[in-house]
Amino acid sequence: MSELPINFVDLVVLAVLLISAALAFFRGFVHEVLAIGAWLGAGLVTLYGFPHLQPYVRDIIAIDLLADIVAGVVLFLIALVVLAILTRLVAAKVQNSSLGALDRSLGLLFGLARGAVILAALWLVLAWALPQPEERPDYIQNAKSRRIVEAGANVLAGLLPESLRADGAAAVDTVKSEAERAKKMKDAYDTLSRPAPKADAPDTQKGYNDETRQGLDRLIESQTSESGRESE
Repeated sequence: MSELPINFVDLVVLAVLLISAALAFFRGFVHEVLAIGAWLGAGLVTLYGFPHLQPYVRDIIAIDLLADIVAGVVLFLIALVVLAILTRLVAAKVQNSSLGALDRSLGLLFGLARGAVILAALWLVLAWALPQPEERPDYIQNAKSRRIVEAGANVLAGLLPESLRADGAAAVDTVKSEAERAKKMKDAYDTLSRPAPKADAPDTQKGYNDETRQGLDRLIESQTSESGRESE
């Protein structure tokens, strides 16, 4: 990899663009736009329909928090499935018509733009988490595509409201501080749970113990008996 003019970050950037473009090309521009609309529509249906569904689900499930989660998820999934089916029907009619080639061509451009937005958003998160360039890994700073992605992130940041940018940076700072706090707590727990090494107990016994004395007695007796046999 070091012999190549690009590193694996450049390969990831290229892969994101190609995958996004390929998916949009085969699905078509109409499908991709309507798919985004389906997700947004499902969110709106959940937002406005949740208060009406909530009391019925709470009558079935005793735990209020669990009931609210189930109500929200079920409502969102039902809306998303219905809108996704409508999206496929409309997109299929467009692709099978005389506008099919144009739909795929526009889909390719849309996919490239979508991939660029995804990369720019990821760079914004990185810039919020590691604002100083020297804090970032060398393989990111040395990537050939870094300048392009960074320029796209600056454009995207300029389109965001100031309050949203501040909230995003604050959220990343909160996550970082919580991670550092959790690490300190873990280190403190490991320190407390690790027993302190016991000091070696001083040897209060002086002289030989009983086992050593018995061994010495047997050695002396054996030496004495051997000397007696040799003298005979």
